[in-house]
Amino acid sequence: MMKSQKSIAARFYQLKTGHALMGKYLMHIEKRRDMKCWWCGHEYQTRDHLFKWCKRWKREQKQLWVDRQEGEEGVTRPAGGMSADHAIIQEGNNYLPVLLITI
Repeated sequence: MMKSQKSIAARFYQLKTGHALMGKYLMHIEKRRDMKCWWCGHEYQTRDHLFKWCKRWKREQKQLWVDRQEGEEGVTRPAGGMSADHAIIQEGNNYLPVLLITI
């Protein structure tokens, strides 16, 4: 359990700082020649693209934004005091390739 929480925290901070394994960052460190999204083929794979527009992740995006809105309206958040954003990240295999929101 502790190990999985650490990996989630690592992904969170990678996303927040722009160092997550996405097209934009991989191009910056010269591991890719372009920023193309490998999930949907869009010209740019950025954090915003993955969280808001990537066609591959529409179902997860919708749930993420619903949970985020509910949290802002005072609805009880998931057990353990974690934000809804973190709960979605941990849910089964339904990971956005690079997940996070409180940015």
